[in-house]
Amino acid sequence: MEVLNNEKINISIVSPYSEMADYFNNLKDKRININAKTINDKQEIKEFIKENEATTDVFLSGGSSVSFIRENTNIPVVDIKITNFDLIKAINDIEINDNTQIVCLSYYKDVFDLEEIKSIFKLKKNILQIKYIIPEDIKDSLKKAKELGGNLVVGGGCTEIYSKNLSLKSILLKSSDEAMNKAIEDAINIFNVRKKEIEKNVKLNTILNFIKQGIIVTDINNKINICNTEAAKILNVNKEEILDENITNILGISENSTELSSDGIININGKMVATSTIEIKINDTLIGRVNSFDKASTIQKLERKIRNNNHKKGLVAKYNFDNIITKDKNMEKIKKMAMKYAKTNATILIYGESGTGKELFAQSIHNQSDRHDWPFVAVNCGAINENLLESELFGYDKGAFTGAKKEGKVGLFELAHRGTIFLDEIGELPLSLQASLLRVIQEKEIMRVGSNEITPIDIRIVCATNKDLRQEVLKGRFREDLYYRLNVFNISVPALRDRRADIPLISKELLNRFGVFNKEEVIEIIKKCPSNYAWRGNIRELENVIRRLSLMVEFSDFDMDNIDYKSFIDGMGNYEKEYSLKINMNNSLKEIIKEVEFKIINKLLEDGYKMEDILDKLEISRASYMRKKSQIRYQKSHN
Repeated sequence: MEVLNNEKINISIVSPYSEMADYFNNLKDKRININAKTINDKQEIKEFIKENEATTDVFLSGGSSVSFIRENTNIPVVDIKITNFDLIKAINDIEINDNTQIVCLSYYKDVFDLEEIKSIFKLKKNILQIKYIIPEDIKDSLKKAKELGGNLVVGGGCTEIYSKNLSLKSILLKSSDEAMNKAIEDAINIFNVRKKEIEKNVKLNTILNFIKQGIIVTDINNKINICNTEAAKILNVNKEEILDENITNILGISENSTELSSDGIININGKMVATSTIEIKINDTLIGRVNSFDKASTIQKLERKIRNNNHKKGLVAKYNFDNIITKDKNMEKIKKMAMKYAKTNATILIYGESGTGKELFAQSIHNQSDRHDWPFVAVNCGAINENLLESELFGYDKGAFTGAKKEGKVGLFELAHRGTIFLDEIGELPLSLQASLLRVIQEKEIMRVGSNEITPIDIRIVCATNKDLRQEVLKGRFREDLYYRLNVFNISVPALRDRRADIPLISKELLNRFGVFNKEEVIEIIKKCPSNYAWRGNIRELENVIRRLSLMVEFSDFDMDNIDYKSFIDGMGNYEKEYSLKINMNNSLKEIIKEVEFKIINKLLEDGYKMEDILDKLEISRASYMRKKSQIRYQKSHN
């Protein structure tokens, strides 16, 4: 048998007789270092142990000395056995006659088949066996042997010494070479097993003391078996002193408490500590528990780190409802409704023209929800090539397609796990992917491209569009079942022209963000913009106009009193507005013309056109205009 790691084993041997000591000391074995000494006195054995304990891996001995050594050291002790063969060999070496009464004096653990030996030597008298437990019993045992008529004693080293004092003939019972060699192999085996156990314990302790969690392992009765350094720090205890203590006493909770059987936060000596417990079972039988402990502050720091990492990756929502600036009553109502929606996990569909701030609402909803500490992932469905969109959303396995990364890629749905995914321009999503999105919403699971494994996900979906999805459904470009899944809650973000009172407020906020000094001048210019300008680009267009104005007012030759607003804004977008009207084609031609007139005049009034401008545009009389305007007011008041 090889020694683990090719180490040499140090073996110390307490020999009951000199021949055994000589055998071991003369043994040539590269695997071991041997120190064998003949000792039969207890005090001398104690001294031998004391002298060699620090450098000994395994002790060897025989008879009662084995138990005595075990009582005085924690180092493993191997018993050099005495067998039936050894007793036969001892008797075979002497002359026996009919008057010979053999007495076998042996340690109580030694077992011999005396009937077999009697048969082998054809003895007329039975072999007597007298057993002893401790060496001090040997003298009395020899006296008893003499009283029973024994005249030949077979026994160990002490027996040989004490027999002379009683004038008894004795034969030394010696272990065979095979028994001594087997003891060496047993010692090597024990050393290897012990070495592995020590290495395993060292590795376990290193792991336990390396991790930044407090770990306490208990038995079925809640007695502490293992406590790592971090647990001792968190609980402010000495980890050696609490071994075998009941964990409930250390934590200051009742034995019937359920606090340790479930994950949660408990108060330990004034500290808020997060705990988690897992059961240890063998064949479904509970044998103990592993309890982990973390300072609540440590978890908070970790959460902050996760949030910081998400921020670096762009998986964070920067805005909240405070960033939605308005004094428009309708907009205030929409904000309040969105705040209520945020408290749910249902899907939300946001309608609005380009530039109205749909993503601002999506980010605000995320930050107002219970998912605010988790990722916010924004995807523009219209900006990603249709061929790439599936792999971007769902990810792909290694080797899924030519050009794929070797290690595969995590999809945006997986990145958004436990957070919110914002699908902008959802109306641009190809029909082929609409079915896949429907499955994500219904089953809350995804499958990567090129994989057959299903991954469960927990996400909140917020979508946005500037299209009328109901019309898209009618035209067969959008799945009806998906539309109803997305439209659980809906928000309609008004265009900037429908909340003109907010333009100065938003302008001021943008100027602050840009760090412009001449804020009031720019705002005054914005206020004087034509009231009928449509702001087709909404806030995004307003932002561009403000950037341009903030630069222009810095020039000394800029004349605020003579600004050509139409020319100035024309550079940013179309001044004249194109209208599209929905008409009921089931009406008569007369009714259709009346409806068109009504809608055009109403729209021009909403856009802030003055009466003179409307008369000029439509080429109608003042009386006709006043009559139609009166009809519009009447119809509005009765709708």
